[in-house]
Amino acid sequence: MGVLVGLVAIMLLIAGLMGEFGVVGFIISAGILIAAIPQAIKNVKSGLHGVPMSEIDKMKGYDFENYCAKVLKSMGYSQVRVTPPSGDFGADIVAMDKKNQRWVFQCKRYASKLGNTPIQEIVAAKGHYHAVCAGVITNSTFTIKARQLAKENNVMLIEREQLSKLIK
Repeated sequence: MGVLVGLVAIMLLIAGLMGEFGVVGFIISAGILIAAIPQAIKNVKSGLHGVPMSEIDKMKGYDFENYCAKVLKSMGYSQVRVTPPSGDFGADIVAMDKKNQRWVFQCKRYASKLGNTPIQEIVAAKGHYHAVCAGVITNSTFTIKARQLAKENNVMLIEREQLSKLIK
């Protein structure tokens, strides 16, 4: 989406330079372009830009965890680290938010809906890592029972639709 806005702004800017829209059109198109540049640069630098959900759906588990770490960095989390592939005590990523609170995340690349298990695992990991907050990120969706359990345990859920929006 950011690329599309940028391309439209460039076309409008060129048209403005050629006198097609006058001074007002030129100023508006320049403003749109300037506003779109920071997000486009951020997405390209983070490695998020241009990865369709169909490619994410094919990632191996550890590749998906590393990709989720990039997503979290783009959201403003710092000290983001992916835990070892085994013996992680239920957390795939440990990170700090803007308030300097420790978070733990479970990352699940799945083809079907997720049930309670990842919620239970991340709640357990929260204690092990002395985290204040917890979340589960997936390319799929959650069952109603999993959403209920997450809500009751204050676990943030990032599902397919939200993930797709974050990487555009």
